Amino acid sequence: MVQAISIENFRCFHHSIFEGFGRINLIGGKNNSGKTSLLEAILLSNVPGARSISFLQSLRGENTALFSENPEYAWTNLFYNQEKNQKIKFSSRYGNGSIEVEIFCEEREKSTLFNQKPLFRDPSENVLIPGIDSAVLAEVGASSLKIKANVGNQKFTGYIEYIYKNRRELRGGERFVPLKEAILVPAGYKRSSAALGKDFERIKLLGKGASILKAFKIVDDSIENVDVINLGEPKIIITRQGFAPQPLNYFGDALNKIADIVLRIENSPQCILLIDEIENGIHHTNQEEFWRMLIKLASENDVQIFCTSHSGEMINAFKRATSASNGQNIARY
Repeated sequence: MVQAISIENFRCFHHSIFEGFGRINLIGGKNNSGKTSLLEAILLSNVPGARSISFLQSLRGENTALFSENPEYAWTNLFYNQEKNQKIKFSSRYGNGSIEVEIFCEEREKSTLFNQKPLFRDPSENVLIPGIDSAVLAEVGASSLKIKANVGNQKFTGYIEYIYKNRRELRGGERFVPLKEAILVPAGYKRSSAALGKDFERIKLLGKGASILKAFKIVDDSIENVDVINLGEPKIIITRQGFAPQPLNYFGDALNKIADIVLRIENSPQCILLIDEIENGIHHTNQEEFWRMLIKLASENDVQIFCTSHSGEMINAFKRATSASNGQNIARY
């Protein structure tokens, strides 16, 4: 499990150290205090790479036309106080090792962009050749973000670039294998019915299908059965007492959120699960039992969980659940 993380020059963190983590970690704080940024830092420190950075930028709406026209602004908001001349650094400590990650900008020289005509076939060479007009459209630049990670003797280097109106991902060095898989569940994020259905099919094959029914009963005790059907794509089907079976997407946010969290835990044992604004969709009368379920599932699957919340009800429910179930030995606020 992650025991501590040091963060430098990332988002709102100039130089911060967080330690004393347990199996279940609840991060509280006022708005704009850095709760989500801490989850992002834990994600990038465990799964550094172009894909993770693109995912985080898309969640915050940072993949916009502005960057395609002005590549030099592509990475600004990742850096503390927008000072992209400084390196972002993460250092994560585990019981069985550590990960050191650096992320920094490399500005590229401007290059000439020509007006490119459609491809034509050269009969003498029998190959396709792009037709190039002599007219110069623009002098364009590129901005490259370089990612370096060290895990013991393993070294990884990755790149992600913006070049005018074309985003490119370049990777180099050895394939990076993280110590732990890290999964981020963003606030307000709702997975597709097909994705949830596929995950449920997987845990049914592993004999873990009953965990979803137990979790759903926390919200609605009238639910009698949970199954999956495949009519072109898999869908989770819920049967309530006295009602015909209905797809999961017909129900409210609570069941969809619980399904997402439970399925991720059951399908990814030993992972790090990051859940932003965990209280969303969960009624306050169900929150204490919800925490007990999470503690049990995390322990059974050796999963470490980091959650954020700004809800007093959710935080108090966490306190009651951990105090009443010996969870205080593995839970941290």
